[in-house]
Amino acid sequence: MTGRMTGIRAVAAAAAFAVAGVLAGAAPAQAAVSDHCLVAVDDPDGGVCYATFDEARAAFLAMGGQISESKHPASGARAGLISLPTLLMIGYDSTGQNPFGGTDWFYGYYGGCTTTTADVDYQVTAIKTAWKNVISSTTLFSNCWANLYADTNFGGSSTGYQGSKSSLSAALNNNAESIRFS
Repeated sequence: MTGRMTGIRAVAAAAAFAVAGVLAGAAPAQAAVSDHCLVAVDDPDGGVCYATFDEARAAFLAMGGQISESKHPASGARAGLISLPTLLMIGYDSTGQNPFGGTDWFYGYYGGCTTTTADVDYQVTAIKTAWKNVISSTTLFSNCWANLYADTNFGGSSTGYQGSKSSLSAALNNNAESIRFS
């Protein structure tokens, strides 16, 4: 019993530190199951998946990816300049922003989101088949807010623009098929 409780405490501690590690730039604990996919918002059926959260993070950084909580919208990038990949959101297959169930990393190439939600900075008209109806929690980056929709092409019920969520609403938990970022 003592060994089992120690193992449970270790898993709980690893999960708690995983999200903090993403924000602080430290490597989070390894995922036990599922894939960790990097998906460009303009190519949602493309992307590459990795066995662990650490491998996905390393691959994103290796391609010059930016992971930040920047509150400054990109101005030159929106004017047509080529930009480095910018992380917009990590969608998690479990509540509590826990990477053990798998993650889907959405990124764009035109900098972070603008400060208003009156426009759409990025969008995914149809989430990759393997991740359709899977997202349970989110972490948002680069000044972005996300609006998740129950149907492709932004149909059905939606969350409304919101920041990071440790648990999506009952209507959208494991039920998102498209996303707009602003």
